[in-house]
Amino acid sequence: MLVKLVLIIHFLAFSAGIGLAIAGTILRKVAGSGSPENAAILMPLGGRFGRVSRGCVVLLWLSGLALLGLVHGFDLSGLGLWFWLKMLAVLVLTGAVTMIFLAERKIAAGDASARAMIPRYARIAGPAAMVAVVLAILAFSGD
Repeated sequence: MLVKLVLIIHFLAFSAGIGLAIAGTILRKVAGSGSPENAAILMPLGGRFGRVSRGCVVLLWLSGLALLGLVHGFDLSGLGLWFWLKMLAVLVLTGAVTMIFLAERKIAAGDASARAMIPRYARIAGPAAMVAVVLAILAFSGD
């Protein structure tokens, strides 16, 4: 039962993380193309979405490691190529999310030029997340 609970947490964290990332991207586009008044209201929401999305990535790492321990006893020897390719996609995702976080910190410190980094890394994070899911299915489907 514990494995199922951790797996549920893992799937919910992924769903919430990707959903909030997509919503944040849409929000930034709408805020950037609208009036300054709307931007002032919408931009802080995008930042909140980003913080929760980053928390979801942390939860994915924690629940993924828990699953690795519960299901495989941390034995990495039999996990296969699909697992390692999935982990590569997860590392790319984590790197992109980290770069977005660092850009947001620069913006908060007054470096407006860092704003251009966010869409660039978001375009990496989204596909990396999708690739990680596909590779996870290939790695763990049992076929």
